[in-house]
Amino acid sequence: MNFKRKIPYLFFIMVIGGLVLISQAQAAQMVAKVSAFEGEVIVLSAAKVSKVDQVGFVLNQGDRIQTKDGSAEITFNDGALMKVRPFTNLMVQERQEETGWFFKTKTAVRRITVFVGKLWFQSGKSKRKNYLQSSTAVCGVRGSALDFGADAEDNTYMNIYEGAADVIGNVIRGFFADPGIDQATKNAVYQALAAAYQKSSTAQTPREQAEATALAYQVAAVAGNLLQKNPDSNIAKEAAIAENVANAHVAAAEAKVAAEQLAEAGASEADITAALNAAADAAAQAEIADNAAAAIYAADGTLLTGVLDQAIADTKQAADNAKAAAQPAKQLRDGAGLAPPPTIALPATTAAAPTTAAPVTTTPLPTDTSPPTTVYGQ
Repeated sequence: MNFKRKIPYLFFIMVIGGLVLISQAQAAQMVAKVSAFEGEVIVLSAAKVSKVDQVGFVLNQGDRIQTKDGSAEITFNDGALMKVRPFTNLMVQERQEETGWFFKTKTAVRRITVFVGKLWFQSGKSKRKNYLQSSTAVCGVRGSALDFGADAEDNTYMNIYEGAADVIGNVIRGFFADPGIDQATKNAVYQALAAAYQKSSTAQTPREQAEATALAYQVAAVAGNLLQKNPDSNIAKEAAIAENVANAHVAAAEAKVAAEQLAEAGASEADITAALNAAADAAAQAEIADNAAAAIYAADGTLLTGVLDQAIADTKQAADNAKAAAQPAKQLRDGAGLAPPPTIALPATTAAAPTTAAPVTTTPLPTDTSPPTTVYGQ
């Protein structure tokens, strides 16, 4: 008797793309398309992992792009161009952000966060401000064409061909080689997304699909943890919120996995019902975390920096509640003698506490007139 299918189960779809939390106004907002690619390129959009299979593949707000032994050319709506090198993991964001201390104004920005790897970027025709950032640095670029990258040792690299950049954090300047497969192997975000893609591409049963969902949310949790090292306090705080929300969804997904394991093993109807109820309770807490995170955005999607601290506290409480709610499902599974799914061994990440100090901007970098690398021939 397939009893578990008789129980309604609401699995809340998270509005978080890879790392960053996005408001309903921003959800499914197209920001770019893949204009060329070769080899393996995958995209994490919300909790769905897809392989790029055609030119014109749409990228939405908050999507994460990862290359293996391949590369991708990304064209943004305003004509800005990005070329992504092999073994790179990055995230794209476009939105409005509050600026100013006393008199708040809204500024259109594009943020490209590189967790590992290398890209080439050229600004578009719009007045949108462009920020290329890593876990330890932020570079505001103006009228620029440049290489930008990061490795697994928290080093950030930049080589400017045209324009200038304002830098927060430590950046190694000048030509740099691709970090490559060695650094990707050591990067927890890259490995988490690789694991999520592998699981999602082979998942067939409800249990396997729930496991793939848990791994997809784990990418956001790992990325949020790592980005809390960023010297810009607002970036670090938003990352903490993202980690909390992702952890809440991970808890709900793991409870669903436990319930599916019980069903597969032929457990009693009472145990399956109790496990599914625990999963639903955890999912309800994940929804609370989503709502708390959504409060950092105005109705038009503008990031409201003044409410980040409260959102950190609210989402952390919801994440803790989701973990507690999920426990009965796991306990029932363990009590039935069923083993939990194998864990994915990821390289360690250590997040610094979000700073409250205002970021300090260094002097803009001078133009580097050296030619681009051959592989990025313009």
